[in-house]
Amino acid sequence: MKKIKDRQTYVVDMKWSKGLSARLYFDAATFMWVRTDYGKAHISKPMGQFTNAAVPHGEDELSVDFYFETSDFRTVDGVKLPFKFEQVVTYPIIQLKQVATVSGTIVEYRHNVTIDPKMFK
Repeated sequence: MKKIKDRQTYVVDMKWSKGLSARLYFDAATFMWVRTDYGKAHISKPMGQFTNAAVPHGEDELSVDFYFETSDFRTVDGVKLPFKFEQVVTYPIIQLKQVATVSGTIVEYRHNVTIDPKMFK
């Protein structure tokens, strides 16, 4: 068990046969999925112009935890679904920073809606 944003959660480690893994967190009171950790990424800062100057390199690499979090669960057609999410993203998805958090709000879920096949052409 681990606390995620002041909520007690159950931790489940998920492993694939190809060595990939993820850690999922489920709210201990509601059993709703609240977060998935995908591991860490080490990102090297872009190199600047070459000089002969002595430059400290202790901050040249950034370590980032990749995760996807969900919240604000509401019942839609008898199913509880998240209406808010937060995700960590890095370069090349974003260009101006090395790492950022994308937060979003889902406005509407629609189930069993007919999809026009022309959308896939």
